[in-house]
Amino acid sequence: MTAKGISYLYDGHNRRALEVTALATGDSVSGVSRGKQIGSIIKKDGSTKASTIKAKAESVGFTSQQSSNDPLKLVDETGTARVTIKGGSDRAPGSAAPHVELKDSNGQRVSPSGSPVTRKSPENHTQIENDL
Repeated sequence: MTAKGISYLYDGHNRRALEVTALATGDSVSGVSRGKQIGSIIKKDGSTKASTIKAKAESVGFTSQQSSNDPLKLVDETGTARVTIKGGSDRAPGSAAPHVELKDSNGQRVSPSGSPVTRKSPENHTQIENDL
């Protein structure tokens, strides 16, 4: 198996090689995209912890980025912010509480289930517990 100049032998038992190759190519692991892996852990009741989301995003290959006074962003290898963890603000309706915003690999805003959403839709402001 070769991906971007990195070769790995996958014999059915070496799952790590498959994961590294998938991260190098942007593909899914076990048929589930990285975005859906993250979305699947986010509960609708707002009880998902920001630290859990961050850990999952990092485990699928996203990198943490944060400037002073900016929200935490987890970006993919192309620089697209796939996960943004916000503390909450009254600037936009529905975004006063801590929440997470998700984007697919094309930069389209999506709900935790992967459906396209708009900037102002409630599914773009999925509430979480901010423990970071």
